[in-house]
Amino acid sequence: MHRFQAEKVFEGLLFRDVVLWNVLIAAYAEHGEGEKARLCLERMHKDGVSPNDLTFISSLKGHDSSKDIHFVQDIYTDVSKEGLERDPLVGSALVDVYTKCGSLAEAQMIFDKLLKKNVISWTALISGYVENGLGSEALTRLKEMEVDGVSPNDVTYVCSLKACGLIGALDKGRQIHADLVVEGFEDDLFVGNTLVDMYARCGSLIEARELFDELQTRDVVSWNALSSRYDEHGFDEDVLQCLEHMQLEGVMPDVLTYVCGLKACSSIGAVDKGQKLHAEISVDGYERDSFIRGTLVDMYAKCGALAEAHDVFDDMPGQDVVVWNALLAGYACQGQNEVVLYLFERMKLLNVYPNSITFLSILTVCSHAGLVLNGQKYFDMMGEEY
Repeated sequence: MHRFQAEKVFEGLLFRDVVLWNVLIAAYAEHGEGEKARLCLERMHKDGVSPNDLTFISSLKGHDSSKDIHFVQDIYTDVSKEGLERDPLVGSALVDVYTKCGSLAEAQMIFDKLLKKNVISWTALISGYVENGLGSEALTRLKEMEVDGVSPNDVTYVCSLKACGLIGALDKGRQIHADLVVEGFEDDLFVGNTLVDMYARCGSLIEARELFDELQTRDVVSWNALSSRYDEHGFDEDVLQCLEHMQLEGVMPDVLTYVCGLKACSSIGAVDKGQKLHAEISVDGYERDSFIRGTLVDMYAKCGALAEAHDVFDDMPGQDVVVWNALLAGYACQGQNEVVLYLFERMKLLNVYPNSITFLSILTVCSHAGLVLNGQKYFDMMGEEY
């Protein structure tokens, strides 16, 4: 409502300078209305008003560059025309959006041209490498930043810890941990959660747990950082204990928490616990989530509760190949060969493209049932049709 009133007042003005345009563009950007911010920038050009550094920063902040890289390139052209290409704040914003759309070469080029590289621009670059899965490159930039005499902030440390987690650089992670303690960032919950995740990703679950227990406050992200890595390393009982303890502390689980819990139930065949989690998921309103539903089908199928698995499957608005595979594998494990082959034919009729996991279940039931001709048919289908 307030934005509508602001628009109405803006449109009624006889004279609109760059400050007024910036106010409106910044408002759109702040509320995630990137398209409106873009249109404002276009209208501003048509009105003959030259943008300044704040105009470009707001426009870039509100735009999803992954959807329209051409818009970002247009802004970069305008930035160059206005002589702001080497401005630290504008440059940092450009580095950020280019990295978010995977254009790391362009981001690095803009970064290298900056007159002054501050903690914001360095962090934008390091974050970009991390977001694109390039942990080693991110840590190289961190080292260059330190050589350049720029001190990291809390966001820089978080990005660097994520980089360590990506490549399993435990020793470097410990060094960064020591540095951030000296800088007084250890008590920050965001930093603490990332530390737990880094140690756990690097396989040092004991250190991760010790650090987790020392956190002054723990939110759902803290618990997920620990339980998701327990799940990754096959410590299923620990996953379920985490879920129980977090609820006792009054922390509400989210989608990731429930997925980890359901996967743990499927691994140890704890169908009763899985049914209890299913009930909690329904109460918390997550039952319509497609990721949750797929994991429920998988859990019930692996626990041998095929009727429940099929009920959840049938209630899904759309089933992808992963969910189909979970159901097929469940019936295959129970030796219900005819059902598996029937489901496969139904899957094809619905134009769901099978993958190697699908055919593994098909060939397994053909093998167990001695269906040599059928097995040959499906084997030929793998090469000829898929």
